[in-house]
Amino acid sequence: MSSETENLGLFKYDPVADKDQTFNIDLALNQNWDAVDEAVGQREGLLKSSASKDTIADTDAVAVVDSADSSKTKRVLWSTIKSALSKIYVPLTRKINSKSLSSDVTLTGADIQVSGTDNTKIDSALSNKANETDHKIKTYTSYAELGLSGDAITLEQVIAALPIGSTLYTNNSPTFGIAVNFRPTSSVYGLLLARKITDNSMLLEWHRPLNDDGTIAGDYTSTYRSLST
Repeated sequence: MSSETENLGLFKYDPVADKDQTFNIDLALNQNWDAVDEAVGQREGLLKSSASKDTIADTDAVAVVDSADSSKTKRVLWSTIKSALSKIYVPLTRKINSKSLSSDVTLTGADIQVSGTDNTKIDSALSNKANETDHKIKTYTSYAELGLSGDAITLEQVIAALPIGSTLYTNNSPTFGIAVNFRPTSSVYGLLLARKITDNSMLLEWHRPLNDDGTIAGDYTSTYRSLST
């Protein structure tokens, strides 16, 4: 005996009881298709005419077709959807270097520190490195190389003539033997003098910089070598 489906009332032949009946195309096919089309149209119309909601609550739900359960329609809470999205998208509440992630973020060397223990910004570190390169020690072995001449060369003349980041090796002066003027990480430079040099000792003197920018004076380098090498 024929029957109808539970939801849309679609006509169904009974394969046993109705096996000898003539197949009715209009009853078994056309009317069923019309019923399906009408039901779909009603659902679409219902969605289009439904009131809109601007703010979604965690307890709101959307319908999904469960592929793991015979394609049954099921309800999924918005809280579940948010949890799933948070695993593949960055929440808008997050920031990087105090910059909102609501749009593309450009980070510069001023935004990134060297390491977790060194707060120096990368741009400053690179600038210091560049200065260090610019201020590689250059060795002078005579006053003439510094443009100095005469028999009474003064310490003030040497300080003025010796370029920052350079070294003077000379034993031609009774006043000083080695002058090292090197500090690549600061704009303030003082002069380190080595006097009374012997084979196993020397007297070191430090003369304060001509200018003071408030930074700590340090990281000076003093070297010793034989003038014959």
